[in-house]
Amino acid sequence: MFFTFLWQRGLDWDGASEGDVEDWEAWRRRGAENPAPVGGGTWAKELAALKLLYDIAAGHGFVPANPVTLPVPSDVKTSDVKWLSPRAFRLWRNVGLGGMLPSGLEDEAWRGRCSGRDTALADLLYSSGVRRREGGTLLTCEVPALGHRNYYAGKVGQAVAKRAGYTFYVGHPALQRIEGYRMSTRALAVDRARARGVYDRLRGLRIIREVTRAGRVDWTSRAAARARARWGG
Repeated sequence: MFFTFLWQRGLDWDGASEGDVEDWEAWRRRGAENPAPVGGGTWAKELAALKLLYDIAAGHGFVPANPVTLPVPSDVKTSDVKWLSPRAFRLWRNVGLGGMLPSGLEDEAWRGRCSGRDTALADLLYSSGVRRREGGTLLTCEVPALGHRNYYAGKVGQAVAKRAGYTFYVGHPALQRIEGYRMSTRALAVDRARARGVYDRLRGLRIIREVTRAGRVDWTSRAAARARARWGG
């Protein structure tokens, strides 16, 4: 858009002056003819991109000097985002979800009941970047099968994704933790639920018989009625 603005003034990209950039800023942010003025955050990104472009151009001698000299706007909204390093994440996971002490020993005062499940989900979300709702709705048959690769591809269904279904990638260590949970505490919980008849009392029970390579799932109801639906729809 900035280059189009210059072209309308009869200028090429390398003929821009400080005044042109100032006029562009005025139109982009406050111009009465502009149908969609931008805020400080958007303008700050555009300003940084233009400054970087002309810094490179000046360094190679394509322009005599960088015409972008405007300061960063004062109305930029900043977010106080705290990023966790992998080491900090593991400490948070082990202490906050896994019932461990910072020293690595078990916390005898821990009263959590589902540490295996919670740490497995945390590893999945941290490794893949899927959202909590998306990760929490994945069925065991949707989790990639553990093998001998570094990363594995999986799919988030369209019905639970924020916009549309998409492919995600998850690392081997995260899948190892999920598999360990599935074979240990989850298997015990399922056995206990079966012994108590919990699944027999479920309404709308559906038993998955097959998931085809074409993305279709065959299932039966409690009354043995068979049906087929599109997976992730």
